Amino acid sequence: MLEYFYSSDPSPHIYFPQLLPPEIYKKVKFPTLEARPNGRIGLDLFEGDQGYNEAVASDGFKEIYNLFSSAQFVKWILSIFEQDLIRYGCRIRNQEAELISYLETRERFSTVKTSLDENSSDNLLFTRFDFQAANDNYERPVHVDFPRRVTGGVLFFSDAEQEKIEGGQFTLYRDLLFGDDRKCHLPIPVKSFPIKENTGILFLNCNTSFHGATKIKSIQGTRRWIYYSISSRNVVWEAHEPNPLLNLFYKGLSVKQQLKGRINALGTGK
Repeated sequence: MLEYFYSSDPSPHIYFPQLLPPEIYKKVKFPTLEARPNGRIGLDLFEGDQGYNEAVASDGFKEIYNLFSSAQFVKWILSIFEQDLIRYGCRIRNQEAELISYLETRERFSTVKTSLDENSSDNLLFTRFDFQAANDNYERPVHVDFPRRVTGGVLFFSDAEQEKIEGGQFTLYRDLLFGDDRKCHLPIPVKSFPIKENTGILFLNCNTSFHGATKIKSIQGTRRWIYYSISSRNVVWEAHEPNPLLNLFYKGLSVKQQLKGRINALGTGK
């Protein structure tokens, strides 16, 4: 498989220092993307879109797509996170997991945040391999992915130095007011990964897996990446209600932040 480095801080994730051999990576031509409805922020190309099959069959992408979409790779990733799946309360078990062919359409992607099929077995899994790109003004606030995603990840196909990008780093956070509710109340950045071509990060999408991309301050080229995930059609991570005292504190914190925003707006005449 691939060389990787595992870490559990601040939440379980693995880093790939090289996705493709350099001689194959040189052949990679990232497809031209456009803004489409029912997608993420920026430009994208999803399975089912016109041109997607040609893109994943092209030199370089063919090799990495075939690997990351294979049952062998999925089982390997789950084996790396095997103890974490148990520790963090995931409903998936590596021994029972099975990769199936399934298309999560744009419409369902944009409208269904939890289960796609409550009658489906949790252990029937599929993958997403989405082409993404962004130019200026890109920022991804701190969040966790849909609770049906077992893992998420970013595979970089651009380089900050070459594209003259300041900002836009993929960053992992810790919540100082963690409530186990899949919401990040007071995030602090713990670990950032530079935009470096031919590298990747996969994270276990557990309740502590807070992540995001810092704001792009300046850019002359394009931030290009693949969003990759191993997903179930069912919810595999359960959000819990924080204790009542924390809930009361969160409400007070929210009111304070809203008041601060209004005061700042008044001060600037907006």
